[in-house]
This record gives sequence, structure tokens and C-alpha cells, in this order.
Amino acid sequence: MHEITTEPEPEPIETELIRRVEHLDFAYWASPAPNQPAGWLAQVDAQFPKLIRVRLTFPKGDRRRWPDLIVATLGSR
Repeated sequence: MHEITTEPEPEPIETELIRRVEHLDFAYWASPAPNQPAGWLAQVDAQFPKLIRVRLTFPKGDRRRWPDLIVATLGSR
């Protein structure tokens, strides 16, 4: 059971985690259609992906490199 409160919701807090990110990309490891091999897709419709990839890219000339973050979903079991 969840607690019900009459308190007002707290104001959201914006926190900068990393500066000068040019692009944040999500991709999903899944099959595009039944009986087709899995691969990285920009979106999935009916099925739950086995993996989710998060990729950060930085502006041209920025020397920072960030490894892809890949997460296995519960559907990958």
C-alpha cells in the first residue's frame, strides 16, 4: 500500500551531470521482426529489448571519450 499525503509535491531539482554533451543516444538490442536476427535499433515496438545502450558524444575537437553504457533488461533472462 502506498502512503497518501496532503503535502505539496517538492519542486523539481535540475542538476548538471556532465557539461558540453553534443548528443545522447539510446539504442535497443532486439529483432526488427519475427525470425530476423537481432541488432541495435533506434526504437522497438512490440517486444521488450534484451539490451539497452546509452551513448554520449561530445562536440568536435573535444578530447573526452565516454564508453557506451549497456544494460541487460529483465527480458534478457
